[in-house]
Amino acid sequence: MAGFRWAYGVGATAPNMTESDVSSAFSEGDLLLVIGSKVSGQATLMATDTYAVACADSLDSVNGKVPVVLPEAGDVFLSSLTPAGSLITIGTAVDVEVDGGGRHYCGASANTAVLVMVGTPLEQSSISKVYCKILYANIDLA
Repeated sequence: MAGFRWAYGVGATAPNMTESDVSSAFSEGDLLLVIGSKVSGQATLMATDTYAVACADSLDSVNGKVPVVLPEAGDVFLSSLTPAGSLITIGTAVDVEVDGGGRHYCGASANTAVLVMVGTPLEQSSISKVYCKILYANIDLA
């Protein structure tokens, strides 16, 4: 599983969802930025603020719109890890990486920290996934 999924039952009680107009191609679970009034997939280096997490592929848009989750302070997302990711401890700020298929996932680097690890699923040892929060200017994680 590459990409990010809102973690039901962990953190906030319900995601802040909306529909957004599509600007460029992206996949479900990708981190998105906003260009003008449309959403676009973010590049490999996540130097800009994350606007949303895609809940559908851009190709599956209806009338040019896709459902997205707008991250808030209490929101927790589930993501895959790099192989080294299982060594990362809770509270560590990490970067986002992109796999060979162009999908986003938690990396082990802290070069451009945009995620903070907040926990692991019970089956962590067998599936290499992590719970994380998305850091960006409009969220106070304190």
